[in-house]
Amino acid sequence: MTFDLILEGMQACILASLYPYFFLIHCKNFKVVITIVLILIAVLIESRTLFLITLMIYFYLNDKKIKIKVIYKIAFFFLLIALLTNINSDSVFGRLFIWRNILANFLEIPFFGFGPDTFKIKYANWQISYFESHKEYSCFHKLADSPSFAFNEVLHFYIEYGVFSIFIFLLLLIYNSRNALFEKNYLLRICSLSNLIIITISMFSYTLHSIWVLLILIFNHFVILLNKYGLSYHIVFRISIVLTIFFCITFYYQKREVKNMWKYLKTLPINASNEKEKIYIDLFKDLSQDQYFLHDYCKFLLDEKKHAINLSIIHSSKKYFNQFERNLLLGNVHMQLLNYDSAYLYFMKAHLIIPSRFIPVYNLMTVSFQLGDTILAKMYALQIVNMPVKIDNPISFQIKKEAAILIEKF
Repeated sequence: MTFDLILEGMQACILASLYPYFFLIHCKNFKVVITIVLILIAVLIESRTLFLITLMIYFYLNDKKIKIKVIYKIAFFFLLIALLTNINSDSVFGRLFIWRNILANFLEIPFFGFGPDTFKIKYANWQISYFESHKEYSCFHKLADSPSFAFNEVLHFYIEYGVFSIFIFLLLLIYNSRNALFEKNYLLRICSLSNLIIITISMFSYTLHSIWVLLILIFNHFVILLNKYGLSYHIVFRISIVLTIFFCITFYYQKREVKNMWKYLKTLPINASNEKEKIYIDLFKDLSQDQYFLHDYCKFLLDEKKHAINLSIIHSSKKYFNQFERNLLLGNVHMQLLNYDSAYLYFMKAHLIIPSRFIPVYNLMTVSFQLGDTILAKMYALQIVNMPVKIDNPISFQIKKEAAILIEKF
């Protein structure tokens, strides 16, 4: 399993999971101020998750003080969810599309899953199959992407680890729900509530792939278990802080040199090919499972026309790649090797993974022309001209222009 050390996309989950801890402070005004601050942050970073959970936790922990009937609370939150969903409906329907494809192939998943880091390649194959049988344009053609996560950790880990992952999830959910509802110790109640927030967000995100979110989850369970064995809060807190600091420092120094080397690599000029290659080889030992590094490395090998090494890496590390990028790379390698039939198959796979992207269709048009099939090339040119542009950019404009020229020519 590959963990993400970057905080990007995890701020909302981290803030939401830490929010209950502020209720350990016995100052009503402070709690109100923190709640307002978090709501403002949620608005600024456009996080529906943080906004909803902040309000829900505030009302839950102040239930005895704020007399609102349960039915009105439920109606209020459902109204909020409906309003917030409409703010970014593409995100919501995009995730529903991913879940739909997974559930449609649910019975194919082995009892113990496909194995670690297999989600990307398995899901890409299911999405290809979907678009092969659903050629008529729909909103899903526009929303489809090549995800690295299922945006639902239960489904994601079920694909990779099978029934065992569902058992662990249910165990954590039941244990923390019981503590949050019935535990008399307020600290343990807060810790369990923090865990429930993480578990809830994991149902529509990829929070459990972040090492920082996992640290909070582990810290909370560490506090709960040690506290139940009679250790004082101060001892538990000190041990937890020491272990957390040690863990963070270890990871920081372990990754700092590698990240700095990668940054330096990107600053090298085009003609520094030999130095770049040496650095790429050194970095590969530590970043062989990083999809962004793999793409950069293979793109460099493609530009250098080192096809044997390139194909070896692309095939041996296939499950770690973004599958859209992987098929584009394979198509381009075979294009340079003049294996047009193979190139066509890989570009078609890339197109079926993300039908809204112009580059795979442009490559299919080019390969068809190289194969001497002008009718097929013209068909792809017409498809390009009629394709909607999601975001205006010079590349899309140029591709449409070249497609229009090919149509006029034939």
